[in-house]
Amino acid sequence: MPVRGKPVLWIAFSLFALTAAIASSQPPDLTYHTVAPCAVVNTILAGGVFAPNEARTYQIVGSGSLASQGGSSSGCGIPGFSNNIPQVQAVAVNIIAVNPTGAGNLYAYAAGTTAGPSVINFTLGENVANTMPVAVAQAPGIGDFKITVNVSSAHVIVSVVGYYSKDVQTVHVHPVPGDATASGTRLLNALAGITNASATKRYVIKVEPGIYDVGTAGLQMKSFVDVEGSGQNATVIQGLGSNDQNFTTAVVQGASSCELRDVQLKSTGTPSLPYAIALLIPGADTRVRNVAINSSGGNVNWGIRNLNGSPVIEEVDILVQGGSTGYGIVGTGGSGSSLVVRRTTIQVVGANHGQGIFRDLTATSTELRDVQIRVSGGVHASGIKTMLTGPFLITITGSTIEAEGSSGSYGINFDGGGQVKVEQSRVRGSGNGFSYGINGIGSLTVNHSEIIGATATVEAVDAKIGATLLDGGPAFATCAGVYDESYTFFASTCP
Repeated sequence: MPVRGKPVLWIAFSLFALTAAIASSQPPDLTYHTVAPCAVVNTILAGGVFAPNEARTYQIVGSGSLASQGGSSSGCGIPGFSNNIPQVQAVAVNIIAVNPTGAGNLYAYAAGTTAGPSVINFTLGENVANTMPVAVAQAPGIGDFKITVNVSSAHVIVSVVGYYSKDVQTVHVHPVPGDATASGTRLLNALAGITNASATKRYVIKVEPGIYDVGTAGLQMKSFVDVEGSGQNATVIQGLGSNDQNFTTAVVQGASSCELRDVQLKSTGTPSLPYAIALLIPGADTRVRNVAINSSGGNVNWGIRNLNGSPVIEEVDILVQGGSTGYGIVGTGGSGSSLVVRRTTIQVVGANHGQGIFRDLTATSTELRDVQIRVSGGVHASGIKTMLTGPFLITITGSTIEAEGSSGSYGINFDGGGQVKVEQSRVRGSGNGFSYGINGIGSLTVNHSEIIGATATVEAVDAKIGATLLDGGPAFATCAGVYDESYTFFASTCP
């Protein structure tokens, strides 16, 4: 309720106490920030008394002077617009009706709207104050808020004590109809315009349905800025996927503390450049969720390249087609990097040398859960291949990994000084030439799974297999309770 009967001087000194009350009335989904009490409007100093039923528009956000409306000449430190994006949704203000000429009401509301609630009821000659949230305009150039004094005239004094902002700002990007290149430029400009993203000021770029061509430059994501499409079949971000010879560019390049979701990435490649990479994650923990990835057109085509990062990839469909070499995911990484892939489908089709997931250098861990990998149509095929040094751990759970090559194939082929653990999964190597289910150097544990390979089901330096179907060639391992394709049981030996 409005505060009645308090002298103006007393109210001015009580602003600090009132900030606690205003914070308790915080609008939902907004965060309250206090500021030192600051003069915004004083009609005694500028503008003169409000006439009955008069409405005036005032500024409050930004760094400009408020002296022309009786306020602070240096502004009040309320964040303004950034690239036309509003940083503040409402302000906490103390409003005083001074020396009313009769009974009446004072209204405060956002500029650009036509009405707002009554915030003060006053009577003849009585100074009345109230402290409350007031919405501000969400478009630049129209002022920030309005005040209307109804029925009787009065002077008005306004001071600001805080402001409200969203924890997450949303920037909408609309396509240019029929022009994928212009649409891509809009998307690039929207991201470039975000300059103040942080852990406490996150952004979401909401990309509306359409095709956005980002050319050779690609889209460079930013920390604390998520890119969200309107669905895999609705929003397509496409480009060549490379503009150099060093594997350092892609259609989209990830960043730390951000997420790419609900979109399709398409790397079209070009004969003049050997590489086509849809998504590059350099030294970051980018999350990738509900994304379709298509890569083709280059001599070497990559779905995702993880370069020293630790991404989490979930509910992603990757299709890589053609070329001399095709990679679904390349997990190049230094010590401490990791790769998590869940509920994801990887297809590599028609590449002479196809690999669903390839990991090299050093890496701490790789986790695959509910992943479907299918590599086919080439000369050599590997579902998973590693060339790792130092200790590493690869865990595979609830997954299907299949590789079919005309000259040779491996379901899983690993080397280095690490461990591979397979649980409740199906691993198959098939085709002409040699075919291994699992082949490797290092420690291997397989339980409750199905391993298929004509040359050998399992061949590893230190392999232990339990409660597993081994279909095809011999297993060079320690076996416990396994069975072959004829369901012949082997209690303590291998087929």
